[in-house]
Amino acid sequence: MRIRPAYWLLLVICCLCTFGFACLWQEHVPAMLHIQVIQQEQGEEVMMVVQLTDSQGLPLDGAHVRVDAIMPDMQMEQSFSYSVQQVKIGCYKIHLTLPMSGQWLITSSAESANFVASPQKLMVTIASQPPQSSLHSKIASCLQ
Repeated sequence: MRIRPAYWLLLVICCLCTFGFACLWQEHVPAMLHIQVIQQEQGEEVMMVVQLTDSQGLPLDGAHVRVDAIMPDMQMEQSFSYSVQQVKIGCYKIHLTLPMSGQWLITSSAESANFVASPQKLMVTIASQPPQSSLHSKIASCLQ
């Protein structure tokens, strides 16, 4: 039995296409995103720390961290500003300035090469007076 050259060519093209598709396809693996309010500064200023790791617990470098803040009690759009600074690999400090005191729902998400972290939500109450002490936890160790 003889196989025609056209079928050999079709087999080679299918194999090359499958190999090319496998090389180009990059699956986005979920990453773990941990958020902690480290301290609340003067009134409407909040400092948070975001720790970003992969599924094996290794820190992720060069992530793009996004923050969104809304007041659930208010029906209008609120403007706010934030800055993100990478402290060390996998550890990002967010300085968030909110326009007024009250209860805020802060949503943070992050993306890195081949990794996407699901958004994390945190409810923060901003008092008109700064608190007397700072909040600390084991995630604060990434600032040192």
